[in-house]
Amino acid sequence: MKKTIRRKLIRERNSLDAEKWARDSAAIQEKLLSSDFYSRAEAILAYAHFGREVKTDMIIADAFSRGKTVCIPYNFMETKTLLPSVIHSPDDIDRSARIPGPFDLRPFTAEKLDLLIIPGVAFDRLGNRIGMGSGFFDRFLKEIKKGIIKAGLAFDFQVLDGIIPFEDWDEKVDMIITEKRTLFAKEDLMAENNELVDNPGSPIHLTDANFDEALKKYQLIVVDFWASWCMPCKMIAPTLEKLAEKHKGSVVFGKMNVDENQSTPAKFNIMSIPTLIIFRDGKQAGQLVGAVPEKTIEEKIFGS
Repeated sequence: MKKTIRRKLIRERNSLDAEKWARDSAAIQEKLLSSDFYSRAEAILAYAHFGREVKTDMIIADAFSRGKTVCIPYNFMETKTLLPSVIHSPDDIDRSARIPGPFDLRPFTAEKLDLLIIPGVAFDRLGNRIGMGSGFFDRFLKEIKKGIIKAGLAFDFQVLDGIIPFEDWDEKVDMIITEKRTLFAKEDLMAENNELVDNPGSPIHLTDANFDEALKKYQLIVVDFWASWCMPCKMIAPTLEKLAEKHKGSVVFGKMNVDENQSTPAKFNIMSIPTLIIFRDGKQAGQLVGAVPEKTIEEKIFGS
């Protein structure tokens, strides 16, 4: 199964024309560069892209300009392991190698890294990952300390709707950044990402603290009241992500965890989850309860 997925998506990725590859790679990198996680990081490990992988040239150049410590993987082909190796400029990358890496090994202690930028052939919304099949990153991730943020970069077609097959040795990423959206596999990272951006293309994180501000900022917003233990909430989540992308610029979608925020759910008498409430010009304009279909949500939004 994993081999079939890998072959299919590598073919699709390799078929990207140069213009689309460069354009979407730039959009993905810009998203990462604007994140708090990247801004706070003092030392990063970024893969050196090859083939039609999402490019990392902008990230590496920006990290140098900000004075960050930049590492790329030094790959040991016989053991299929890697070590973080410091580079001082893009010229330190050997692009002629089978897997691009540094010309010389300058080891850096993995525990001192703040952010790992990881490639993949396929991801799912839970952070499961399929790589090229050699296991370099899986072996490395097994050994690093918890708390280092692991960001996967992928084109949106590489994020699968279902759960991809995984083994005990496979390691998850914490977030996946595509040209269209950012998916958080760890709720605490999503909670940190609570900036009310203009025209979001994915659901924003809402709290008791920023809820009133969101109602003032967005003319039309659909709020999903949910909880991590709620299976119907998990079922409707991909639908809301799809709608947030589809109606970007006209409708904003937000998510509020009812276990972490009590006052707002109480104010609107939330008794069952998921509950979707539509707000237009700051006032409640409609409500849906349960894991309802995409068409029902759209009809309620545009008919309310």
